[in-house]
Parts: sequence; structure tokens; C-alpha cells
Amino acid sequence: MPAQGQPVLLDRLSTLGDHLDIERHAHVARKVQLRSGRTRRMSLVAASVLVVAGVVGVSLSIRGPGGDSVPVAAVLPPDPPGALFVLPVDLDRFPVSAGYLSVADPSVESPSGSYHWAAIGVPEDGGYGDLVGALSVGDGARLEEFIELGDWEQADTSSGPIYTRTISTQGPTFVVQERGDRVVRLTTPTANQTLLLRLLDQIDLTETGAIRIHDDQHIIFAQGIESAGPEASTAMTVTGSDDSSYWVETATLSNPLSVLGTIGDHIEPIRFAEHDAWLISNNTAAGRQPYGVLWAATPHRMVGVGPNSDRPPRLNDLTDVAKSLEIVDEEAWRLALPDAQTETLTNTP
Repeated sequence: MPAQGQPVLLDRLSTLGDHLDIERHAHVARKVQLRSGRTRRMSLVAASVLVVAGVVGVSLSIRGPGGDSVPVAAVLPPDPPGALFVLPVDLDRFPVSAGYLSVADPSVESPSGSYHWAAIGVPEDGGYGDLVGALSVGDGARLEEFIELGDWEQADTSSGPIYTRTISTQGPTFVVQERGDRVVRLTTPTANQTLLLRLLDQIDLTETGAIRIHDDQHIIFAQGIESAGPEASTAMTVTGSDDSSYWVETATLSNPLSVLGTIGDHIEPIRFAEHDAWLISNNTAAGRQPYGVLWAATPHRMVGVGPNSDRPPRLNDLTDVAKSLEIVDEEAWRLALPDAQTETLTNTP
């Protein structure tokens, strides 16, 4: 694990590393033991990867703000057998450094099972704001697995007991509740617990565990089923054409919207080069600022690009880095990053 220049985009959730063990039920995914001492900020894809790591999409439905389907690339290259490796086509123009590879322990049996997810938001400005992520986990999931670590507060509501937790004054915020033989979890990137409690009362589940919402403002704009699989991810630093530092990261995930709710104030579809991607933005005193872009490079491998600093990037500079990338093999990746570090995840089931 790099001590400095840590991944900002994919591993932003590692801010929670000293506070949370992200629990993934044995029939959904193996438990991630987040090591202490991580100081990386919460990132786009890691919000997905660390909550339910190594997922493989089973079904997916995405709506645009007007109710139409969001364009999705019809043909993608096949998944690699392990991690997805990418590099800029022009390494002189976009130098790389600080490579990092994370792979699953081959001695640990890959997880099995599935869970329902939904991305919830309010349509605005060609995308969605007021973002909330929802998970519905069954297969014998136990509430204790979601709240065993950290300071959770219990409260009684009309729909039964709930547990809430806000990580900091800025968020994110979690609400967990048992619904019959399933566990429902809502997440928002802010400290707006009131929003989650209101939406929890507006959510119900189908017989199969799919999530439905009955609200005047918030809608489900993407939903599907994910199933567990082995995890593999990469990260590296890229110097952009504006001489700013960016993190480029890949993860085993079919759609980052499956665990939306821990990152960003706004999300909207964006297209650059041949990629149908998602642009994540944050609301600041200076207005809405780009934070990062995510897209599917193969059916179950995501790529994320974001700034390696607190300074918001210009959109053109951000997408220039994203457009520069191509899929390569591990040999080429290691040749460009000879000092890359490798971590084998030794998670316990």
C-alpha cells in the first residue's frame, strides 16, 4: 500500500478504513478487512468496490432524467481473467507513476450469491442530484453483520427499528433496517440523515427483494442485481496535459451506480471518445465542479479518473486523461510502472 500519493478516486472510501469493516454477507461476498492506517480519501469506484467488492452484473436498468434509457455501449471487449490494466497511449505526454495492483487471495474461495441495488436521485440539470444508494441483501443476511463495528445509533420508527451512522459532519450517512429476511441499507454522501429516514418510509421490496420507491421527488434512475465474484483492481498516477496529477484506477465492477450514495453531489451521463460514462460533480461555493468520470471498459471492469488533489479539475483536462487510456496487458503495465506494488487481499470469510 503506497504511503504517499494514495489512490484518490477508487479508494476514497478508505477514509472509513479506521472506522468500518464493510460487511458482506457470506452468501453475497467475503468480508473486507480494512487495514488501519489508511489515510486515503473516499473515491468513486472504491465506494463501490469496498462496499460489495468484486461484483458481476446480472441485470441492469438505467433511466435518463426524461425517463428515456441512458445510452450504453453495445459492444465491449471481453473481461480479462484478472485485473484490468490500462495505460495512456502517449506516455511522454501523460507520464505515469505510483502503480498499485490489488488481487484476491487465490487460496480463498470466491464468494457467491447476489443482492439488489438501486440508484436514487432527483432529476436535475441533465442528471441527478440529492443522491442516495440503496441495497437489499438476502440469502440469510443478518443485521449484525452490517453494524458490528462503529458507533451506530438505534431508533424506533413506524416501519420498525433502524440503525443510523454518520461518519463525519460532511457525511456519508448510513441507515440500516431489517425487512423480513432481508437487510436494507440506504446511503447518502452528505450528513442528511433526515433524507434517508424519509426515503426509508417510501421504500418497499418486491417478493424477490427488488427495491421500489414511492416519493414525489426522488426516483430510482438505475437498478439491477449484482452477484459476487473475485476482486482485482489497479491504480496509478497520471500527469495530465495541465501538469496536474490524476489517479487512474480500475476495479472489478459492472456498474458503479450499484452502490451510489457515498460519493458526489451530482451525477450525469457523459460521452467522450467511444465511452458512455458518468460524470461525478460536487457542489462548492464556486458552483458545481467536476470530480471524476467512470465508465465500463469491459462488461465487468470499471475505469475511474479523478484529481489527485483537492483542487477541482477542468472538465476538458479530466476527459483528456480519460481519452488517453487504452487497455494493455500486465507485462506492458509493469514495464511502464517498474516500481508498482502488489497487494494480495487476505480477507477472512
